[in-house]
Amino acid sequence: MTSNARFPRDPTWEKQITTAEGDSDRADSYGSVVRGYLIPPVSGNYNFYIATDDNGELWMSTTTNPASMALIANISGSGNYAAQRQWNKFSSQKSAARALVAGQAYYIEGRQKEGSGGDNF
Repeated sequence: MTSNARFPRDPTWEKQITTAEGDSDRADSYGSVVRGYLIPPVSGNYNFYIATDDNGELWMSTTTNPASMALIANISGSGNYAAQRQWNKFSSQKSAARALVAGQAYYIEGRQKEGSGGDNF
């Protein structure tokens, strides 16, 4: 997906969502990206999770700048997937604790690459 000439600036289609959850059972052989800003209501240590079918990655920045984002959780490998909201299938699905400051915005991005069969993000 990331080697496609259209990634990341020229998607086939886009839409706004109200939760950090993508479509389920949409199609086969496609990729999707969810981008936004997270503003924690309370300062503290937070863990983040990803559940995708098939491969998925969760990236987060320490600022609002996407250029400084780092991979914090993922599901990868041939045949590896997690069902919708199945948060604990692989240890790699959970990020290490991240110290966040209340009211400060952080860039966050999730990526999913669907092969065939069921899909979710």
